[in-house]
Amino acid sequence: MESAGVVAVPGSPATRNAQEVARVVGLDLSAYRAHRLDDPLLATSDLILTMDSYELEVVRQRVPGAADRASLVTDFAREKPTGEGIPDPFGGSLEAYEECLRRLEECVSRILPAVLREARARGAAGAGREEGRSS
Repeated sequence: MESAGVVAVPGSPATRNAQEVARVVGLDLSAYRAHRLDDPLLATSDLILTMDSYELEVVRQRVPGAADRASLVTDFAREKPTGEGIPDPFGGSLEAYEECLRRLEECVSRILPAVLREARARGAAGAGREEGRSS
């Protein structure tokens, strides 16, 4: 799993507010450094989740083959997508970061089971192919 931004400044640390909000939930972002989204990362990613529709459009334009693997984080594994992303709190108040975290936690609680199901299905399919080779 990797995190990269469309307009990220490579090597930049997490903001003070991001570190504070993360610390409250037991995460340490002190060693985190930003990465800019690049074509090799897009080309090799199984799943691309973006925070907002602008980022999603950038992904779809840069690597057309990635479009079927890309979704708004808020819409993934949802029956009726809303198209409503999560605003980037960068430069905002501590409350903006807290709201972003709250919304991401909601998304993860829906996304994680879907991703685990897919991983198990891929594992079972791979195991079936391996068993077929050994016979």
